[in-house]
Amino acid sequence: MPLRYDIENSIALCAYHHTLGPFAAHKDPDFKDIIIERGARSEAWHQKLIQKKQKIVKNTTAYKLECLEKLRPWL
Repeated sequence: MPLRYDIENSIALCAYHHTLGPFAAHKDPDFKDIIIERGARSEAWHQKLIQKKQKIVKNTTAYKLECLEKLRPWL
């Protein structure tokens, strides 16, 4: 849950690479390794996300608004 709205967890993908193709992010268990290998993200990025993933966060309206404020510059 803590990563759902985290801007550091985002990556811009076309529909094919997001969900439609055989190597799509949501289908290929090696997708993370591919983006690290090709330099789109780093192993340090992945380790940081693992730490964040282990954090317990309540999915409250306040939490969602806080995440929205972090995303606002990107919208």
